[in-house]
Amino acid sequence: MAVDIKQMSRGIIEEAFNKGNVQYLDQICDPSLKVHDPLQGDFDLAGFKRMVESYRATFPDLQCTTVGICAEGDTVCTYWRFTATHQKPFMGAAPTGKKLTVEGMSFNRYRNGKLAEITSQWDTLGLLQGLGLVPKLELRPPEGAAERRPHASPEGARSSARSSASLLATPWCSR
Repeated sequence: MAVDIKQMSRGIIEEAFNKGNVQYLDQICDPSLKVHDPLQGDFDLAGFKRMVESYRATFPDLQCTTVGICAEGDTVCTYWRFTATHQKPFMGAAPTGKKLTVEGMSFNRYRNGKLAEITSQWDTLGLLQGLGLVPKLELRPPEGAAERRPHASPEGARSSARSSASLLATPWCSR
């Protein structure tokens, strides 16, 4: 019997994350499942089920949608979006009542028709900032502040050009 691995990956979002049916994971996962998550680290099937339950408890209105999905060989890549309101404590953060949206990608590798490994990359910084655990960084210079990079001024650009020319003229530099 052929297995639709894309449909199985969609089911993780629909059944486990959206409906809280973690028993679905028992049906589709290899018992030796390995999960790699940038925020919570590496864990097994039991840990994955606890992670899903933790997110659903913290964010009871959690809705996860599949933005895009593709498969190649035994691997499915799912681009997903998670939208929820922070209603319970999470990682030391008291409930904020803020509506959060986080996006990420998961690479699900299947073996013998069962999910064997999940590697996810997602906007952990955005989540932590949304929860107030990490301050938002202001990377732009204040309005009207002078540019401080040497190459931004005509003098700095000429100086950089002279430095490059002198490097090329050194005996150890071959052309």
